[in-house]
Amino acid sequence: MPRPVSASMPISYARVIARGLGLADHDCAQLLQGTGLEPCDLAAPDRAVSGAQQLQIIANALRLSGDAALGLRVGALAPLSTHGALGHAAVSCGNLATALDLVQRYMRTRVGFYRLDVRRRGGEVWVDLRESHDLGVARLFLHEVLMLTLQALVDVGLGPRVAGVRVEFGYPAPSHAGAYEHAFHVPHRFGARATRLCIDEALLQRHFVTADRRSRETAEAQCAGELVTQGQATSFMDSVRSAIADRLTQGCTIELVAADFGISSRTLVRRLAERGVHYRLVLEQVRKDIAQRRLEGSDIPIAELATQLGYKDPSNFGRACRAWFGISPSDFRQLHNAAEVAAEFQTAG
Repeated sequence: MPRPVSASMPISYARVIARGLGLADHDCAQLLQGTGLEPCDLAAPDRAVSGAQQLQIIANALRLSGDAALGLRVGALAPLSTHGALGHAAVSCGNLATALDLVQRYMRTRVGFYRLDVRRRGGEVWVDLRESHDLGVARLFLHEVLMLTLQALVDVGLGPRVAGVRVEFGYPAPSHAGAYEHAFHVPHRFGARATRLCIDEALLQRHFVTADRRSRETAEAQCAGELVTQGQATSFMDSVRSAIADRLTQGCTIELVAADFGISSRTLVRRLAERGVHYRLVLEQVRKDIAQRRLEGSDIPIAELATQLGYKDPSNFGRACRAWFGISPSDFRQLHNAAEVAAEFQTAG
């Protein structure tokens, strides 16, 4: 089961989405609704956003545009340079095999929602997209953007419309399937077991026209540094989440959590902002994760669970559950229990 989103990524992707909607940075208040971000944040070159913030931005963009094909439009607007050092390193590789290996190793420095599985099957190489997080309504959008990015990598390195490449999508044909004909110039089909790029094995060693060893080494070194920094950020975020979980019954104010780190609340706000995270969003994610585990794995009374999560009024917990899961906490527990009974019955049968 995909886990809740905790990844982070550059804010440049949000800027591309804004451009796809025809919005200037200062007109992006609705696009950023519910993220804790301000329009001025889009202009910050080194700003990161959390995975949860990015998914909210995508959901907002889909709602504002009313365009189911927005992912195809945004993917076409995002050149490989949008992916920073990783994009520069990939196109500077000597061949496609090296580029795919590099993308596989450093993908989470840019997009933490996925990992790539590269396998050989009957004279082909399959590059499967594996979701590592719950993507919600943003799933189709992200599949489209990522596959357009891989198509662009092949185009830049080997030349456009090279034979021996196709794309398969791990979902049925969407309502806007006709738009795929324009976006993907390689053969493609829907209803596959996974979303993947399929490449003739002979293409892997073909020389990239954009190969540049020195540029690749420089860009890859930057990717390696970003990976280390991201690991440090993840460690800090894990510590913050643990501190919040320990403090929930005490009201869990930002001042209490900051005191656990021996810093001021202002410093904690700044350190979270550096990672593209807002304290309120972290708090709500921790509450949601704990609520789900305890609703599924215990029979603790709802009112008592609300208190454990720091809600003074159980009705506030009820409203939060409806926002998280679409149903009340008691209904969520009943549905989970019913599903477990059904699974046990099926196994026994």
